[in-house]
Amino acid sequence: MGASMALAQTSAVGTALLAGATADGTPTANTAAGLLAYTSRSNAAIYGSTQRFARSLIVSPDQWANIMSYNNNGIPLFQAYQPSNQTGLVTGQSQIGLVAGLNFYVDNSGVITGTGDGSMVVVEPNSYTWYESPNYRLDVNKPSDGTVEISINSYGAIATKIGAGARKFNFT
Repeated sequence: MGASMALAQTSAVGTALLAGATADGTPTANTAAGLLAYTSRSNAAIYGSTQRFARSLIVSPDQWANIMSYNNNGIPLFQAYQPSNQTGLVTGQSQIGLVAGLNFYVDNSGVITGTGDGSMVVVEPNSYTWYESPNYRLDVNKPSDGTVEISINSYGAIATKIGAGARKFNFT
């Protein structure tokens, strides 16, 4: 039940981010150069609008696979553990990492999907706040027939505090 509730909360946040994100004005290919151009433009645009630096990149599982495959003459760009070629760290064993100076997260809610438009979102996290009730209860009721009812109660909402704090990928 807790995992289902967390998935619902993640879905709500992802839906709000995609709905409120500004589309990048330049269509971009799914290449290493395209990724770096998109994140650079997005970071500059977010800073220009919010006076804050973007710190996060949220991608779909399909984009995660693309990013792990980017290479320079066969040397992985985002899986290289040696400083000589490391532009970040993204591995197949983790849904978090670092890409072009941005904290990297893979969306597991199914909201951010595919490899096309909206499959990546650069975010300035302080532009959004997730509010959750302090009541996280587990209630166990034993009615006279011997059944057990269990419930987890939590209420949440996302608020956009600064507009233009997210930019979504615009695929060619």
